[in-house]
Amino acid sequence: MYSTCSVYREENEDVVVAVLTQQSAFCCAAALPSWPHRGLGTTTAAAAEAGKDAALGLAHADAYAAIAPLVVRATVERDSTNGFFVARFERKAAATSAKASTTAAGVPRGGEGKEERDKAARKRARKEAKKEAKKEAKRGAAAAAPHKHAAAADDDDGKTARKRARKEARKAAKKEEQALAEQMSAKAVNMAQKKARKAARDDREEC
Repeated sequence: MYSTCSVYREENEDVVVAVLTQQSAFCCAAALPSWPHRGLGTTTAAAAEAGKDAALGLAHADAYAAIAPLVVRATVERDSTNGFFVARFERKAAATSAKASTTAAGVPRGGEGKEERDKAARKRARKEAKKEAKKEAKRGAAAAAPHKHAAAADDDDGKTARKRARKEARKAAKKEEQALAEQMSAKAVNMAQKKARKAARDDREEC
C-alpha cells in the first residue's frame, strides 16, 4: 500500500507509474473500491492540477489512464478532507493473471478497474460470510454449553457413586477378614484349653 498526504502528481501518480515501469513482479490493484473519487485520468488533468505544463509526462499518458480507476485521490474541495492519495500494489503471483491483461510495463489497462473492484467486493463478501459463520458457531456452542455441563455433572455424580460403592465394599471385606481372624483365634484358644485339660487328666490317672 502506498499513501501520501499530498495532491501533487509527482508524489502520487508519477511514483506509481515509476514503480510499475521499473519492475514486473507487482501490478496496481484497486484501492478502497467504494471511494467515489479516483486518480487523474489524463496527463492534461494531472499536469494542470500539479501546476505543470500540460505536455509534462505525455509519455505516460496510457499509464495514467490505466491506473486512474484503481487509485484514490481526495481533495479538500471535493471530499472535505485533507488532500491524500492511496495506491495498492499486488504481487502478480497472487493476482488472477489469467483474467487480468497488463501492459508490457505491468500497468493494468483502464478497463480492469471494474474487474478489480468486483474482485474486491467478492472478497469482502466471502470475508463477511466467514465472520457470520463463526458467529453462528459461537452461538450454537453457547446454546449447547448448559447441556454439556449438565451431562458432565451427571457423569461426575456417577463416578462419585461408584467410588463410594468400592469404598464400602473394601470396608465390608476388611470387617469380614477381621471377623474370620477373630473366629480362628477363638478356636485356637479353645483347642489349646482342651489339650491342657486332657493333659491334666492324663497326669492324674498316672498318679
